[in-house]
Amino acid sequence: MFADYSAYFEYDFVGGRGARITKYIGDSDTLVIPLTIGGEPVYRIGPNAFEGNETIRFVVLPEQLEIIAEYVFRDCINLESINIPDSVHTLGVEAFNGTTSLRFASLSVEEIPYGAFMKSGIESLVIGDGTTRIGSSAFRNCENLTNVVMGKNVKEVGYEAFDNCFSLKAIDFLPEGLEIIGDYAFSNNYSVSEIRVPEGVKTIGNFAFRYAGRMLHMEDEWRQILANLGSVAVFVVKDPETELGDLLVRDEEFPKWVSIYLPSTIESMGWGVFDGVDIDGLHLPPGTREVSQLPNFDDTFYDVCCVIYIYVDDATTQPQIDAFSAFFMSDEDIQRASGHHANDRVGNLVTKYTGLHTFYTKG
Repeated sequence: MFADYSAYFEYDFVGGRGARITKYIGDSDTLVIPLTIGGEPVYRIGPNAFEGNETIRFVVLPEQLEIIAEYVFRDCINLESINIPDSVHTLGVEAFNGTTSLRFASLSVEEIPYGAFMKSGIESLVIGDGTTRIGSSAFRNCENLTNVVMGKNVKEVGYEAFDNCFSLKAIDFLPEGLEIIGDYAFSNNYSVSEIRVPEGVKTIGNFAFRYAGRMLHMEDEWRQILANLGSVAVFVVKDPETELGDLLVRDEEFPKWVSIYLPSTIESMGWGVFDGVDIDGLHLPPGTREVSQLPNFDDTFYDVCCVIYIYVDDATTQPQIDAFSAFFMSDEDIQRASGHHANDRVGNLVTKYTGLHTFYTKG
């Protein structure tokens, strides 16, 4: 005799594969998916099976489960805990979209699809070595996400995959061997203070890191002047701490700045990759002497507000201004953009927000 699960689930059988759960009709806050139904292994949870269920808080999945279809747990707003076995190789779109009470996720599916955890409440995320691609909007609007571990076999992070993850402090978890960072992949991550693009990355898409570490606390008037001004200070250095010293010290209320580390493997960078990012340290790839050597340099750093130093592994003592032309505006342009002469109000602004008393403009 087989156990009777008809009081808990609606299900059917797929010839040669096993049982497929299509709906939960129980009322417990703890959902345990059985290993077998009717003597057949449970291999799949069908589309929308638990969608919108506000009773479920805890879910236990069987080790041989293979497929979690689309929308299965979408808008299960009270779901707090679930295990996703390594046996699960396929996850459907928006499977956990809107699971606002969920705090931890660990999975190793081949591809994390569109919107899989969009608007989820997860704080910590572990992506296993079985995953090769993170699809578009997979973790978009995960506003509580602070910790990410990413498996070594991920080759692509897709469009808007981590867009609007406001609590991320650093993008330092990308694995070597990653090849593609898609359009807007990490845009609008306002709390980020460090971006490390690992060796192996060949392509960075349009606006991939747009507004990372955005200066949200700067007065609107000053923000607009700086945005119009373009970058205000560049030092080419080999040892920033020694050579710049106190210039790198910020008081507690100073807005967010971002350090960026770029690899030598980059072949293509899109428009506005670092659009609106306020950079205090741009670390060029080994062997790169000038920013202009980076692919699509002019467009990549579109609307970068400030660059305080540029690190090169073989620094010269004086910056080559022509090499950084995209970072600079003429004194006339500064005056037109801000309504003030560079040595007047804008000069005071630069000092206030950067601590720098000297800055370069392209004359």
